[in-house]
Amino acid sequence: MNNIFKTVSAFLFAGALLTSCSPDEFKGADQNGIPSLEGMDFDLTIDASTNQMTAAVTNLPKGAYPIWYLDTDGDGDYDGADNTDQYSTLQSISKVFAKKGTYNIMLKIGNRNGFSTGGIEKSFTIENDMLDEKTLKQLCDKQWRIDYSKPAHMGCGEPGTDGTGWWSAAPNDKADWGVYDDRISFTMDGAYTYNPGEGGTVYVNTGCSIFSEFNTNDGNDFMATVAEQTTRYEIVMEGSDRYLVLSANTLFPYISADGQYANPRFRIEDLTSKQMVLVYEGDGINWHFILTSTDDVPVEEPSFKGYKYDSPCNKWLSTSFTMSYFYAHGDGWESYPDGSIGFTDNGNGKYNVSLPYESNMQWQAQVVFHTDMVTNAVTNYDFSVKFTSNSDAKGVTVKLTSEASDDVYYFADRIDLKADETYIFYYDNMQGLDIDAVKFVLDFGGVPAGTEVEVAEIVLKEHDCDDGAGHPSDEPADNTPYAYDTEDNLWKAVDATECEMSFFYAHGDGWESYPEAPGFVHNGNAYTITLPGETNMQWQAQVAFLTNLSCGEAEVYDFGCIMTPNTDLKNVTVKLVMNGDDNTYFFANSVNLEADTENVIKFPAQVAPAAMPRISLFFDFGGNPADTEIVVKDIVFKKTVQ
Repeated sequence: MNNIFKTVSAFLFAGALLTSCSPDEFKGADQNGIPSLEGMDFDLTIDASTNQMTAAVTNLPKGAYPIWYLDTDGDGDYDGADNTDQYSTLQSISKVFAKKGTYNIMLKIGNRNGFSTGGIEKSFTIENDMLDEKTLKQLCDKQWRIDYSKPAHMGCGEPGTDGTGWWSAAPNDKADWGVYDDRISFTMDGAYTYNPGEGGTVYVNTGCSIFSEFNTNDGNDFMATVAEQTTRYEIVMEGSDRYLVLSANTLFPYISADGQYANPRFRIEDLTSKQMVLVYEGDGINWHFILTSTDDVPVEEPSFKGYKYDSPCNKWLSTSFTMSYFYAHGDGWESYPDGSIGFTDNGNGKYNVSLPYESNMQWQAQVVFHTDMVTNAVTNYDFSVKFTSNSDAKGVTVKLTSEASDDVYYFADRIDLKADETYIFYYDNMQGLDIDAVKFVLDFGGVPAGTEVEVAEIVLKEHDCDDGAGHPSDEPADNTPYAYDTEDNLWKAVDATECEMSFFYAHGDGWESYPEAPGFVHNGNAYTITLPGETNMQWQAQVAFLTNLSCGEAEVYDFGCIMTPNTDLKNVTVKLVMNGDDNTYFFANSVNLEADTENVIKFPAQVAPAAMPRISLFFDFGGNPADTEIVVKDIVFKKTVQ
């Protein structure tokens, strides 16, 4: 059983104002809604050292996606009548050209109403033919493996494309299929070796007839037991493309079809000393593979495993609690009968929650502990709990709040649980709140029917009470900011324009609006925000950047910035979210800022839960004193280097 760790000091989302919503109804294509290319452009770069072309678009309109057409043989067209052969629909594409010449690339955009009229076309020149000796040096004398950390490390798509349009694997998507421990290697004299790894298996498509004795014949792919194999390989030039050709009947980490095994021939899309992208052109389908030669270094588990349940410090041990439940489904929130959610106290701090039916959205499967625990504003607290689910359960809500008011809470988080993996969730050194009765709320809305979740070892303790578990905050923080002025910082495009902004500014228990928005000055890569009046609670002092940045599902990004306030600020919310959908976000974190100090904010390797046509960045300073000023500078948003 694996462990997943949640490491935050106070992680919040816009749960103070809870609403429900339903998907937009699609009533058919709208001719007036066809996307326009007005104001659109894309970046095109050529790496002369590797013959690699890279094209990327970042200012897609909301709801649109790119359609790339690529002239791969230098004849000036796109290998299809009337440009009917699209090459890729990824946000950015790269291709290595083996032959010198001038080539063309065209960008169109599409949405649910159709495709843009015309396209944006650019030409580029490859100066040199790719030398075989250089290719061999990049390829040989190292171990290659499927790069499970990359989106689209395996995928499939239409013929003539890069093989990602129909399906692409999210990071670690195929961890249970014995493919990530496989290794392939090449030697300068033409030998190719396939090693099936510790599992001793090769991953095979269910439609294959080879290795039929291992086929489960249930419509699912299967793993076949095989031995290490050494055969031959060669690099073959065909027009402007290079192909990796293996001997007949040669193994590869994934066998997509009988033809791939019988005649393995892969188009080399990209090749450096550390990355190789291959496309197998099958019968009516292309398959996409990303491999890496970097070491597969196991991720070390943090030493912190939650606070100690059986410690005298744990306030939960002496609490009395009662339970309440809410269970519904559908857009109409139809209620299930009382008692439909199962709850069992298994003793020793372990509780079991049974969810026999499906639910569709947040807050439709609530399990609430009503306790008599008391906290106060002059004491800081720590919290931890462990979850183990029998199924993948996305968007589980975890909230520690006041019985008297849901708007007074320590945290309101949404987490993803993976089947049969223990998730250790904790907060360290939370600023205390005056609460006469603490309420612990769990919501499993949207999880599959038949989900069983163990909730174990709940701990709420005073921060200064030593239970022997230590604190995650004892580990030294990384206070080195991300470099701002780099080519991969996508936020520089936002700083170069006057970004569309949104503000909300209110105060008091009645949320009385201030007549004017917060003060806001943009100067290059710095933004000065002034809040002349005080606010009282979260979400009362919002500043939002409504950018034209976009991302694809499961893409991984680093985010960072530097924030300098003129006064101490607690629980400042930083949220990177899909524009128009508050529940689809990279993160919704809370940070504490020290006065007159450059506070470095870094959230590395954040995974997009869905494709986002537009990305918004929210800062909320709710709870600030009067005459607050904050400078936010050097915002960085870049793809994570794996």
